[in-house]
Amino acid sequence: MVIELHAPPNKMTAFFLKRYIRRKKVNQLIVISEALKKLTIEKLGPVGDVINVLHDGADVYKNDPEDTNEVKHIISVAYAGHLYKGRGIEVIIALANHFDAVQFDIYGGEEKDVVFYKNLCEKLTNITFHGFVKPGEVNERLAKADILVAPYQKKVFLKNGMNTSDYMSPLKIFEYMSLGKAILCSKLPVLEEVLTHNQNALLCESDELKDWISNLTNLLTDQNLMLKISQNAKTDLELKYSWESRSKSILSFSPQKATS
Repeated sequence: MVIELHAPPNKMTAFFLKRYIRRKKVNQLIVISEALKKLTIEKLGPVGDVINVLHDGADVYKNDPEDTNEVKHIISVAYAGHLYKGRGIEVIIALANHFDAVQFDIYGGEEKDVVFYKNLCEKLTNITFHGFVKPGEVNERLAKADILVAPYQKKVFLKNGMNTSDYMSPLKIFEYMSLGKAILCSKLPVLEEVLTHNQNALLCESDELKDWISNLTNLLTDQNLMLKISQNAKTDLELKYSWESRSKSILSFSPQKATS
């Protein structure tokens, strides 16, 4: 039996997991981050060597040459995802206020949140809240941007109010990497399991606006840095975090080779 966890097990789940593991019915217990592995072991106690840490992933995106060759007159920064508390939308708005020559595009969000932020930013001409975009079209929109941003805060909430910042492995990050774009992201321990500053992303202190401004300025003024980060992110995705490579890791996993 192979079981995958995306959050620490609750009391009932932990009870059954411990029973299955003790009876050797679990061949592989997959968790999506090292942080979640630690939290899971705290809940379950010693589990031997069945735990396998596999971050989430994404399909390998095939970039359209027209996106690369398109003549652009303005640099664009894009975000895709919900507008819930902790997603850092306020950071993006602050950046739009500071960089008036940069276009900021926000894709996603529930209608009530989109309306709220549109009203909040009605005087800003360089930020657009596009609202819901069909899942199959999101990457096409993001692929036309120059820089992708993920300003997660120290507490990141789901719709149900659950805080996932300590152990999350956001699909968005891997989708960004797949697009081969420069990534500007919050510096959180769980994200640093995948992203390395100045290598496949530029990482910013989540609540330090000066840090976001400084790092975005570096990208805007250094084309070589932007290209390096873009290429490294896509290469890392292809080699480590594509769904294909993840599947191979699951199939090749051997408890004898793992550590708890």
